[in-house]
Amino acid sequence: MSDKVCLFPRGVCSPANSARRAGVGFGVEQNPGGDARTLLFLQEVQDVMNTDKLEPAAQSDADTARTAQSVLQWAPLLPPGCVKVRVENSWITLSGNVEWEFQKKAAVRAVHHLAGVSDVSDMMTIKSTVSATAVKSEIEMALRRAARRDANEISVDVRGNDVTLSGAVYSLSERELVRTTAWAMPGVRNVVDNMTVAF
Repeated sequence: MSDKVCLFPRGVCSPANSARRAGVGFGVEQNPGGDARTLLFLQEVQDVMNTDKLEPAAQSDADTARTAQSVLQWAPLLPPGCVKVRVENSWITLSGNVEWEFQKKAAVRAVHHLAGVSDVSDMMTIKSTVSATAVKSEIEMALRRAARRDANEISVDVRGNDVTLSGAVYSLSERELVRTTAWAMPGVRNVVDNMTVAF
């Protein structure tokens, strides 16, 4: 005794067998005498087989906002509650205050690929103040840790949250180290690199 389970109408064990008996679909000409219920069933099976994928259910802006807020709440790089979420027509706008540039980028990345999101606007602000002395000191320490020369020839200018670097460095790797160090300082929103490489 076969324990095969048939999911098709009685007497039909596959769409192909049923098609051969009813005379429709799968390359067989229609048989006017075929069973009407079988014909309808086969048409439904064929429709499912021809479907590439099911479209996801539409998500409301309120659902998207709740999901985004929950994701940001658990993001490891963001203090809880520092970023606010607003969603309009599937477009997320992030606002609030953070201390680091990388936190802004982390917040945008966290919600950009959520289901139902069309795009993300970054309206967050960096609230920390930037000290030119602190940036220069950190650059000096970074160069020292990397066994490089001192930072006497590097000039640091700060306007608000923007840092401008100028002066001479002696390799591309040294230039990247100085630039990365400046970016890593709390409150820095933008770094302008006017340094030159003296080979």
